Amino acid sequence: YYRGRLLIIENKSIRLELNCRKGLAIHKFYQYDFHEQWIYGTVEQGALGDSKFSADFFSGNLTFDKPFLERITDLQSVRPTLFTVEGNSHYLFLKITINTPQGSITKWLQFNYVSGELRIYWDISQLKLSLCVLRFGFVTLNHECFANLPLLLTAHNGGLNADQFDIGDFDFDHGAAVNYKTTCNNALGMTENALTLGYKDFYIRLTKHPCEANVLGMGLFRQTNKGYLCRTWLSAREIDDTAKYDTDTKLPNVQLLSCQIEVVGKHNR
Repeated sequence: YYRGRLLIIENKSIRLELNCRKGLAIHKFYQYDFHEQWIYGTVEQGALGDSKFSADFFSGNLTFDKPFLERITDLQSVRPTLFTVEGNSHYLFLKITINTPQGSITKWLQFNYVSGELRIYWDISQLKLSLCVLRFGFVTLNHECFANLPLLLTAHNGGLNADQFDIGDFDFDHGAAVNYKTTCNNALGMTENALTLGYKDFYIRLTKHPCEANVLGMGLFRQTNKGYLCRTWLSAREIDDTAKYDTDTKLPNVQLLSCQIEVVGKHNR
């Protein structure tokens, strides 16, 4: 059902709020088996009590940047098409199309309202991908939900065992530019196609499809006046000082992007 700008899908254990004024960005996601508060979603402007973070930090969205051109996002006002597919009784599908100066983007959401798994697809075949920064699948934590828990960022980076990083003691932003030629400073290899963020027994898993574009995982943690800002995302394109403009601007190897977001936990906290 709709409540103002929000499309709400809920049952006794799960509630998903999607912002129809922001391209079906995830406003709040609740999974009551794990926590009574919303777990991830949008941290709105002013919520962190810090002028350095005077913006909305969404989840489930995409950003596309090219030098000297305005940023393209999927954060537009939309009216989604909702449908189900025979044989997928636990799934609800939503579809929108976003028109941008760089080409249209078609976005699908596939939501399992029993398990809470959310898969998001973006058809970016019309975008001119040469010399650009393309990031998607943002997941922004609710810091109140993870209060007083030691945060861990975990991913495989080429080895048999996952690398586990304790975060929360210092600020970092993998997506911050090194200089005007290099658009990020670090990343996670995600050689097993997943990264997790949260506590050891209660975390969010962000997964990419191994048969689609090769992407990297990134993260951010910043202490604020009211808690902290913590989020992860995937990157399909970055720029550094070796990048060259490709005249074949519709690169055939990246047509579809997707990610899956799910909450994993052992018990209600």
